[in-house]
Formats: sequence, structure tokens, C-alpha cells
Amino acid sequence: MATPEPIRDPILDRPLPSSPETEKAILGAIILDNTLVSQAIELLKPGDFYVPSHRRIFTAMIALFERGSEINPILIAEEMRKDNSLDSSGGVLFLTNLTYGLPHVTSIAQYAKVVRGKSLLRQLVKVANKITAEALEEEDEPQHILDHAEHAIFALADERIRQGFEHIKHPVSVARMVMEKTPHIILAGDGALQFALANGFTKQNLLTPASEKAWKEWLKTAKYEPVKNIENQLYDKKTDKTPGGSNNHDTIGMVAMDTHGNFGGSCTTSGAGFKMRGRLGDSPIIGAGLFVDNEVGACTATGQGEDVIRMCGSHTVVELMRQGMSPEQACKAAVERIIRIKGEKAKEIQVAFLALNKKGETGAFAIQKGFSYALKSNKEERMYTAKSWY
Repeated sequence: MATPEPIRDPILDRPLPSSPETEKAILGAIILDNTLVSQAIELLKPGDFYVPSHRRIFTAMIALFERGSEINPILIAEEMRKDNSLDSSGGVLFLTNLTYGLPHVTSIAQYAKVVRGKSLLRQLVKVANKITAEALEEEDEPQHILDHAEHAIFALADERIRQGFEHIKHPVSVARMVMEKTPHIILAGDGALQFALANGFTKQNLLTPASEKAWKEWLKTAKYEPVKNIENQLYDKKTDKTPGGSNNHDTIGMVAMDTHGNFGGSCTTSGAGFKMRGRLGDSPIIGAGLFVDNEVGACTATGQGEDVIRMCGSHTVVELMRQGMSPEQACKAAVERIIRIKGEKAKEIQVAFLALNKKGETGAFAIQKGFSYALKSNKEERMYTAKSWY
């Protein structure tokens, strides 16, 4: 008896869910009434548009909006010429025809709901196809495939119910772009994500298998008890040149002065492990995790962000340097203030400050032992261990 042909599911050959006419209606409505673009940005991402030309047009609209520019076919075309995407999107004529026959609308919420819904269905199809492929290839244990499927569906559902500035590998680069391209100091949440995507950044899955495993293990007790200086516990002197090595979880704060005496600084972190969703630490807050004053110097902080925010840590250090303290003295005074506020609880946390003044002098101080920092100048390049209160 001949072997039967494998059964194939014809549903996979069907077109992906989309609504090009609804996408065009949204773009045309924005051209007719520029005030609708903020509503569109709030409800949609460029990736929600199925038609590539629509996606590129919406990205150009976002860029114009962020510069405070009018949104019309001519300016959209000029924006799209910057990345040579105009001709492949139909040219100026296509942009002009977006408003043809379109009634004036005061809200695009219902249109956006349709486009977002189709986008979600396409993402679901993509996830389902990946799960199907893994199951058909039979290259892994069934339980592992099931775990992958659960994670993929959970991630998709999680993405649907939440918005935020996530999945961007180098947020500090976005922060610099906010400073250079906008009049703002902080962008947060989905608005920050939209800004990043509109300026060439891409979303990436930053959850490693090891991190996912650690998270699932943590869920068994779900106790939030940050361990001070945990990176030093992971420090293997045989393989790691600096404390923490590749496992270093800590904040990356940098302060610098150029040959003209101008200061710069940056502060970026993944935040406290297993923190509550929505928790905001000190790193993005000017005056807390980072403060730069070109007349005096610069300071950055690390450790338990809530206690740095409470006393405007980095700003405090810079102001103490303004009063004549050296960088180390100023950092120590800031640490002492936190200890006075926290009392006995200070023994359970770590906070450290690193500062640089106009003379090129550097200094640091921490609550607990174990805080180290790197110094590079035209005279030296080495690691230092900061003094501490305990």
C-alpha cells in the first residue's frame, strides 16, 4: 500500500489580514487635519501599517510632527527623500491622492482600531507559524516546544495590553537624540518608543534564555529583595577583568571633560532586577542619576535609585563642589545625607556617587564597600576602588 500524501492545511496559504483602505484613510485624515497625528501616534506604530508605503509615510509624518512642522504632501515628500523612500512609495502624486474622496473626520480612533486589530492578527499568524514550524521540525523536546509556544503567545498578549519604552538595545542613544532633536529633556512610555522607531532605532527581543529562566525561578517566591553589590558576588577574577564581568547588572554612569573644559555625561541602566512594572529609578532623572554643570563639574550615581531621587543626589554633589568641596568630599557628604535619612536601613542598601570637577579632579564615595570605577585621561587608564562609609 502506497504511503499517503501528508495532509496540508490550506488556511496557511490565505492572505494576511489587512485593511489598506483604512490605512489610507488615516493618512489622508492627518493631511486634512494635522491635529489628528497625535491621536494616531498614541494609537498606532509604523509597524501596524501593512502596506510598506503607508508605513514609510506614517514614519515621515511622525518625524514632521516631532519637529513641529506642518504635515502636507510636499513636506512629507521632502522627508521621504532623505532615505530615498519617496519613489518606491508612489511619489508626490500618491501622497496628494491620499485625501481624494475622503470625508473630513474629527477622530481616527475607529480607523486606528481596525488597523491595530489587523496588525495584531498578523502578529498572531507569525507566532502561530513559528510554533507550527517548531512542532513539525521535531528538533526539540515537546515540552520545550510547548514552553516556547506559551512564551510567544504570552509576549504577544503582553504587548497588546501594555505600552512603554521597551525593546530598544541602547536607550542612552535615544536620550541623546531627544536632547539634540527636541526641546524636551525626558520622553517616556510609548511616546519615547515611537520617537526611537521614527529615528531609525529598531525593536529587539532583549530577553535571553538565561534571564527568562531566572525570572521564572523568581516567580516561585516573587520576593523583591535587591542584593547590594551583587555584581561582586559574580566576580570571577580568573575570567573577569573587572567586577561583575559580563554579568554586571549595574548602572553605567559616565562623566567626562574635554580639552576645552566642557563637560558631558550619560547614565543608563536596566534597572533593579524584577522591579515592579512602571518603576522609575534615578538614572533618567536630571539631578538624580546624572547632573552636569559646565561651570562646576559633573556627577553620576548608582545604587538604590529611590534614595538618590529623594535627595537629588547628583545635583547635591555638584552644588557641594560649587561651594568648594573636592569631588570625593562632595560624594561623601551626599552619602552621609542618605545615611542620616535612612538610619539603620542604610546598612541594607548601596548608593555610590562618582564626580569630576573643573580642575579635572575625580572622586567617588559609596555606602558599602565594593564600588569600583574606571578613570581614563591623557595620563592614566586604570580602575579605582571607592572609599565607603561601612
